[in-house]
Amino acid sequence: MPIFVRLFLVLTLSIGLAACGGDQDEDGGRKSRVLTSDTNDDGEGIVIIGKRKNKNQLSVARFFGGGDDDFDTSSNLTVNQHLWRSSVTTLSRLPLKTVDPYSGIIETEWYTPAGGQNEQVRTSVFILGPQLRTENLRVSVFIREKDEAGVWSIRPGNPSTATKVENVILKAARRSRIAANQQTES
Repeated sequence: MPIFVRLFLVLTLSIGLAACGGDQDEDGGRKSRVLTSDTNDDGEGIVIIGKRKNKNQLSVARFFGGGDDDFDTSSNLTVNQHLWRSSVTTLSRLPLKTVDPYSGIIETEWYTPAGGQNEQVRTSVFILGPQLRTENLRVSVFIREKDEAGVWSIRPGNPSTATKVENVILKAARRSRIAANQQTES
């Protein structure tokens, strides 16, 4: 391989790696792209606490339905906002593993229910469409049991448990929609 091709590849690789380094703070460490209200950085990122400093930042409060200004982040979502908020609220007391509003998936970590010693539960919620309809919500419950040898086995949970969770989410979503409609009317 000619030397100028090698030199070009090394230079390209060096520039690419330097670009991956990102911003550094005063101590030489990487700057976090997650911003809080006490952060003076006005660049891009996600604001966890406080208001956004510019339109390139995404506010978690706004993302999950709160409003801190006129920047609407929910317009690109393909899931029903009432189902989404109700699902997150319903599962918020459990350890959450995946919360993805763009795909409409919420999954919990394996958790031990009250009174369960060798049993753990995992719940998954799938929001399948933009309308507030029963068929746009699917809940799956899985149970993981440990046998005497300490080996875990996974099986589907009781379908009635999933149905109960779906009903709780649907009732909360309907109440949310009614409250939102009343606010817009007044």
